[in-house]
Amino acid sequence: MKESFLLNLSKVEKLSRGSKLHRFLNNPYKYVYAIALKEVVYKLTHKEKIVKCKLFTGMDMHIMLPASTDIFLTGGKSHISEIRLARFLIQNLIPRSIFWDIGAHYGYFSLLASSLVTF
Repeated sequence: MKESFLLNLSKVEKLSRGSKLHRFLNNPYKYVYAIALKEVVYKLTHKEKIVKCKLFTGMDMHIMLPASTDIFLTGGKSHISEIRLARFLIQNLIPRSIFWDIGAHYGYFSLLASSLVTF
């Protein structure tokens, strides 16, 4: 499981480092949907939309667009520090570990940790 998580996290990292065209080509429908929400709907209504997306772990997560566009388009958090933290968790958490995510926003890292510490 950890090996597949690390492989999928590498795909997230590649997408996050790629161009907008690269992200568009990865999934044109999702890209157009997310950008249209951000550039048209949100600017007119100032209301976020709750959507469900698939994380790189295979788990589903409810997020709000446009705030979490990176998760929606790549399947994970896309800043290099967040990718490093996810990699650290994957490599170091083991079943029955205790993980506290103080101040979790949507619970992205909590979901990742829960899939690693479940026994």
